[in-house]
Amino acid sequence: MRQPSLRSFIGEIFVVVLVVAVAVLGYAAYDYYTKIDEAEKSKATPPATTSSIPAEALAAVPKKKGKVRGVSIPSLNVHADVVPLAMEEGTLTPPADASLMGWWKGGAKPGADEGSVLIVGHTLHNGGGVLDRLGEVNEGDEIIVRTKNEEFTYTVRSVRDLSKEQVAKRSKRLFDPEGEARLVVVTCDDWDGTSFQGNTVVVAVP
Repeated sequence: MRQPSLRSFIGEIFVVVLVVAVAVLGYAAYDYYTKIDEAEKSKATPPATTSSIPAEALAAVPKKKGKVRGVSIPSLNVHADVVPLAMEEGTLTPPADASLMGWWKGGAKPGADEGSVLIVGHTLHNGGGVLDRLGEVNEGDEIIVRTKNEEFTYTVRSVRDLSKEQVAKRSKRLFDPEGEARLVVVTCDDWDGTSFQGNTVVVAVP
C-alpha cells in the first residue's frame, strides 16, 4: 500500500489551518459588524428609562390628595389616628374617643392647592385628651398629616388662644375651604372650673 508523501500531508494540514482561519475571521467579522449595527440602533432609539425624564417634570408631579388617616406632632410626642367628621347643626364636635383626632371632611384634603385642612381634638381639664398640650407648640414646629398613601409636612406659623367669640368672628378666614392652603388644628382652652371658654388654634403651612 502506498504511503502518503510528506508534501501531501503538509498540504492537508495547510488546508485545515486555512479553513479554521477563514472560520475565525468570518466569526470575528460577523461579531464586529453585529456590534456596530447594534450600536447604531441604540443611537437611533435610546432606551426609555426614568433617567430620560426631565428633573423638572418629576418635581412637578403633585402628591395625591386623600382622606386624613393620622396626625403626628413630633415636638409634643403626639401621634394619633384621625376619623372623618361632618358638621352637625353648625358645630364640629371632636370624636367621642379622646385619644383620636377628627378631620372635617367638608374642608380641604392634604395636598390640595387651596383651603384649610381642619383638624380637631379634645383637651380634657383632668388630662387624657389627645391635644391637651397643643398650646405648647412653637412656631417652626412640624405637624405631619398622613393619608393612605402619602405624608404631608406642615410648619407651624402661628399659635393663638382665642375666645369663642373671636373664633366665631375669624371662622370664615380660618376654616375657608377655598383660601390659602394650610393646616388648622383646634382644641378647647381656658377651663373655668365648669367649661372651656375658648380655643387654642394652630395654623401651619406646607
